[in-house]
Amino acid sequence: MVLKGGYFYNCTASAKGYLVSEETINTGKFTPNKVFICNFLLKPVEVGETIRLHNIYFAQAEFKVLDASYNELDKLAKIMQSNPTMEILIEGHTDIIGNENDNLVLSQKRVNAVKEYLVKKGIAEKRIQTKAYGGTKPLKTDGTDQDRQVNRRVEFKILKK
Repeated sequence: MVLKGGYFYNCTASAKGYLVSEETINTGKFTPNKVFICNFLLKPVEVGETIRLHNIYFAQAEFKVLDASYNELDKLAKIMQSNPTMEILIEGHTDIIGNENDNLVLSQKRVNAVKEYLVKKGIAEKRIQTKAYGGTKPLKTDGTDQDRQVNRRVEFKILKK
């Protein structure tokens, strides 16, 4: 395809049985009339695989999915639309700081909000299970609040292809 110089383009590749792959192309760095090749690596959908969703945002101590999360959630919806028999488990995690029970409740509300978003995108509710872990499965247990931010995450596990 021909792309106009000086812009950013998001290119997405998808295929049935594979996870969606996305690349951002910055044509500001290109020489006019130069051919650029972009290769996409499509990873097969594997039962049991856990995939971390990046760029899923909630206000602190809140469960409403923020608009900045939609692009990432739309990618998950595309994967599920491309693989109509796929079933997933959405897993929610919070930081280890705070009341353990409150964190568990918060993570459950967050995964429910993610599930609701996917259902609104046309994914059948029965294809999505949820599990809240609160702060029981941290990736990082020490450091600053910014260091421990990786604990606040949403992941999905493929249950069925």
